[in-house]
Amino acid sequence: MNELTALLKRIGLNEYESKVYSSLSSGNLLTASEISKKAGIPRARVYDVLLVLEKKGFVMISIGRPVSFKAVEPEKALVNFEKQKRKAFESQLNEMNSLKGLLKKKFDKVPQKESFSQAWSVSGNQINHIIAESLKNAQESVVISTSEANALKKIQSFNTKFKSLKDKGIGLKFVLNSVNGSRIGREFKDFNVIQSKNNSRFMLFDNKKVLLFFNEKKEEDEKALLIESPFIAKYLSRL
Repeated sequence: MNELTALLKRIGLNEYESKVYSSLSSGNLLTASEISKKAGIPRARVYDVLLVLEKKGFVMISIGRPVSFKAVEPEKALVNFEKQKRKAFESQLNEMNSLKGLLKKKFDKVPQKESFSQAWSVSGNQINHIIAESLKNAQESVVISTSEANALKKIQSFNTKFKSLKDKGIGLKFVLNSVNGSRIGREFKDFNVIQSKNNSRFMLFDNKKVLLFFNEKKEEDEKALLIESPFIAKYLSRL
């Protein structure tokens, strides 16, 4: 596969479409048979591929015998293709918004049953979404038990939301299993910090919900257990 074919595949053409347009890139008029040989694709597939490329704005078809094909200038073809992709993407976004509305109506109609304890496995960016939403909805207190290094990452990611908690009078406490005196004074001056020998990593929200971390890796590889249980939350708050 040459470089041009590889780049065409990256922008959204399939392998046969990329090979056909690449074979026409010299600017010459070619018949379907010539394109088949030059692109190295089955003769039976050439017409279908060329018609798709014409629809996408990459190929022009001559009128006459034999029928010949020519590549549309790359700049013009890519501008048209970009417009098509944008239109399709906007259409998908509109469909997603409509779907969200429909699903919300369905979920709102489902009776909510009280449960003593519920738990879900969460990972990657999903964890940050849960933290952000939980900080936004916190009413009484938030406790973060972790290493100093991880606490600094959380401050960097959620500093605005942490300040919002303070403005609303909601308690925020860091329980760190390792501390550096100078960094505590500098980086954690706006927060309530205590030192603990406990190495567990978790976050408590209003002593009702727990986010219990399994490992300390890159954010996209992180895994955690989201537990909605006042009993477990209160137990962890005593550690």
